[in-house]
Amino acid sequence: MAEAVQRDNMKYLGLGNVSAAEIRRAHAVHPITAVRYEYSLWGREAEQELPPTLRELGIALENIPRFSSANLASNLDRFAPLIELADELGITPAQRALAWLLHQGNDIFPLPGTRKLARIDENAPSLDISLDQSTLDRIFELAQPGLATGATLL
Repeated sequence: MAEAVQRDNMKYLGLGNVSAAEIRRAHAVHPITAVRYEYSLWGREAEQELPPTLRELGIALENIPRFSSANLASNLDRFAPLIELADELGITPAQRALAWLLHQGNDIFPLPGTRKLARIDENAPSLDISLDQSTLDRIFELAQPGLATGATLL
């Protein structure tokens, strides 16, 4: 892949679903621009290992959301308090989730799966939502790592 960049066949290299050790090995061969990995309120397991490594190396994190049909009902029950919190804040659950991600660092880039124009209109205000520390702490308590059922990766 590094040779393809050198030949101008591609501009950047990215990785998906890799560990911090794998990122370091690949980055030693050629600079990695972005890593795609699930990082959401439903999948917080990556936050202990990946963001510090990615920040150290100057690599962006792209998010892959997880909503398995086999686990969706259970996860909706487990995360119902987050929906209630969005209602209390006067925002939609999607806006709350995107705003939370945007508060995790300037090197985190949420990639919302938008299939309808209405979702773009819903998601855009997330850029202007400011969550205070008390709200961020509450979200942290309501969405503990490991709360979601199902595999971490798609």
